[in-house]
Amino acid sequence: MINELEVVALKVARPADKLAAGDLGTVVMVHGAGAGYTVEFLTPGGRTIGIVTLEAEAVSLATAQDLVRWRNATAAAAE
Repeated sequence: MINELEVVALKVARPADKLAAGDLGTVVMVHGAGAGYTVEFLTPGGRTIGIVTLEAEAVSLATAQDLVRWRNATAAAAE
């Protein structure tokens, strides 16, 4: 189970929320013993892009072996 305050990667795109697969977020609430999670997605500067509730299958625990990529949040919001 993923715990609160752990970093997760989004496994599926969420165009309505302006989120792409691979975006990283922090779990702020665990639902139903891990059946789902509320995740906050932020820019490195601390600006919240979105807070969404997701089923467990939509996220994966980020590890030290994962690669971080760059994506402009302002451009993503305009799409």
